[in-house]
Amino acid sequence: MPIVGIATALTAAVGKAIGAGRKDLAIRQTRLCLKIGLAYMGFVGVCFFFLRDLLMAFWSQDPDVIATGSQILILAALYQVFHARRIIYIGALRGAGDTMWPAAVSGIGSIAILGFGGLLVVRLVPSLGALGPWTVATLSIVAVGMANGWRFTRGRWMEINLFNRQAAIAPAHV
Repeated sequence: MPIVGIATALTAAVGKAIGAGRKDLAIRQTRLCLKIGLAYMGFVGVCFFFLRDLLMAFWSQDPDVIATGSQILILAALYQVFHARRIIYIGALRGAGDTMWPAAVSGIGSIAILGFGGLLVVRLVPSLGALGPWTVATLSIVAVGMANGWRFTRGRWMEINLFNRQAAIAPAHV
């Protein structure tokens, strides 16, 4: 959740920087927030990886639960930095007015990769058990994180002009 808060603040900061005509500042702010996000989520991932058995033993004494949960925590450890990329870049893109890309990529990641991919894994490789859906979820987060990072670094968001849009006229109620 701290990364969601940072991304929310970044959305406002990027919008303000663009409003001031400082796209260079928007890039610097995004890079700083990304570094913070990667450090934080990277630390969480390292903890998940190295403390996985201890963390699982806190919740259950059942050896099967601990074994399965420990394997899932390895996947969770792997996707932490990609999740940080996903969240930070969504905040930056939204602040720049590039809202369709994050929505579309998140939808594709959820429906195509997670939904259909998860269904395929469950049906075709049931022997994976709980690891099947978690593996697909990890792939979804990695794909969306990479796609959002690609979109931001490609710079398409810099071409969006928020100030040439026609303002919507809302009826005033008296």
